[in-house]
Amino acid sequence: MHKIGVLYHPRVPATLEAAQQIRESLAQSGVSVWVASAWDEDDARRSLDGTDALISLGGDGTILRAARIGVERGVPIAGVNYGRVGFLSEYQPQDVPRCLSDLLEGRYWLDERMMLHCELWRAGKILVHYDALNDVVIGRGTVARVVRLRLSVDGQLPIRLVADGVIVSTPTGSTAYTVAAGGPIADPRVRVILVTPIAPHLSVLGSLVLPDTSTIEIAVDSDYPALVSMDGQIEMAMEANDVVRVKTSRYVSRFVRTQSQEYFYTALTKRFA
Repeated sequence: MHKIGVLYHPRVPATLEAAQQIRESLAQSGVSVWVASAWDEDDARRSLDGTDALISLGGDGTILRAARIGVERGVPIAGVNYGRVGFLSEYQPQDVPRCLSDLLEGRYWLDERMMLHCELWRAGKILVHYDALNDVVIGRGTVARVVRLRLSVDGQLPIRLVADGVIVSTPTGSTAYTVAAGGPIADPRVRVILVTPIAPHLSVLGSLVLPDTSTIEIAVDSDYPALVSMDGQIEMAMEANDVVRVKTSRYVSRFVRTQSQEYFYTALTKRFA
């Protein structure tokens, strides 16, 4: 390791203090360190050249931001949990010295997680595109009404849904909004895409488990506002006849792990027991 980036949560003062301590500690080992707010993604990306690893100081939301920041460069992420759940984190705050020694001495393996690529189309043109680690959610906007959606897989005849929305998630995101909406939990080593309606009206449709080669298109039929959200952090307003296209991203997120490769079930038991 020659260069490490440290991302802190700007609303959790302890994370900035920890970032400064990490910079001082690594400097003594001759490692170049840059520090940035995880909320300032553009600033962090400007420092990415030559970065060997990212240390994320915060909760799962901070790790989701770190994943977007480092995804195109394939930079591994070591998560230190300063949040409530920390399902994606490998370390607790008291473990920071061990985290640094693991990175410097190579005592870790890389846990690769698939991501989703999301495009918002309007009148035949792409407005925006993003990559998401957890999920893409299409749902109602500020109006407390159901939305009318058309869902198609690989260009097949659409399924019409009247619901609060629909979640398209990775196995990583299956333990987040998807499971709260009654969807399945998928082992992160399985490459599938999960599609789960949110409070569907007069429908027996449950979750769909699709191959990772699938392309999902969701069109909005409602005249009132809808939203598309990526990882619960980036939102875009949708209009009638807008289409969200979701498929597997060409990028993966890589996480630093020191536990056994079956660690997921231990973490699952701790969270849901």
